[in-house]
Amino acid sequence: MQNKWYYVILIVVLLVVIQIYPMLNVHTNEMVREETGNFILYFEEVDRAVASEIGELLNTKRGGINHKLSFEGTEMTEVYIYPDQNTLHGKKYGMIGRLIGPKWYIGDNIGKKVLLVSPNNPGPEHSSESVVTAVVHEYVHTVVYQINRKTPKWIDEGLAVYLAGQKPMADSISKNPVPSFKKVKTNNPITFGNIGGYEYSYTYMRFIDSQFGLEAVGQFLRNELDYEAAFGYTEEELYDMWLVYLEKVY
Repeated sequence: MQNKWYYVILIVVLLVVIQIYPMLNVHTNEMVREETGNFILYFEEVDRAVASEIGELLNTKRGGINHKLSFEGTEMTEVYIYPDQNTLHGKKYGMIGRLIGPKWYIGDNIGKKVLLVSPNNPGPEHSSESVVTAVVHEYVHTVVYQINRKTPKWIDEGLAVYLAGQKPMADSISKNPVPSFKKVKTNNPITFGNIGGYEYSYTYMRFIDSQFGLEAVGQFLRNELDYEAAFGYTEEELYDMWLVYLEKVY
């Protein structure tokens, strides 16, 4: 009986090791390092040209984003560019990510680090151009993370798509029903994507900016995520106001 439990524990430990092994180091063995402006880029040699493009874009966008969110960070941001989606999925979510990572998943952040699939190999649901734009999206996440790590996903993603200029097409919004108040409170990335969260949170942040300005969002992030203190309305009241805005504008 003791031998049986020994083997069970051994198998469990082995499975855990297999799962987390890809996550132990965000680098790949072939990555090189290059500094550009306020960013440190890690990429494989085949992606040198697109890495240079990404570095130039980030340095161009950084100041405006930081200003809009009243962020005065001075640290250099690390950006990891992976050769394919499979590698990216593994670095973020381990072996299970390699097996079941969604095809639309092309970028993420780990705290202050940006993770991105190479624009040279964007996967079946993106183009090279959309991946390059996505790096700005992920940079916004690193800024929000440094301001308030508890920011709700709806606000975090809304800021990222809005400030990255990832304006959704009208038909991409109509593909999904408007998510309920309960659903917009999800922090699960898969659920968020499946409810059209990226498209709808863009419209929400556009609504917030038009009514209150992004300065109010910065106040919200810094003031214990207090909706009434920042906007003068409860979270649910803002949701209802957004529905009216959505009907008028979209």
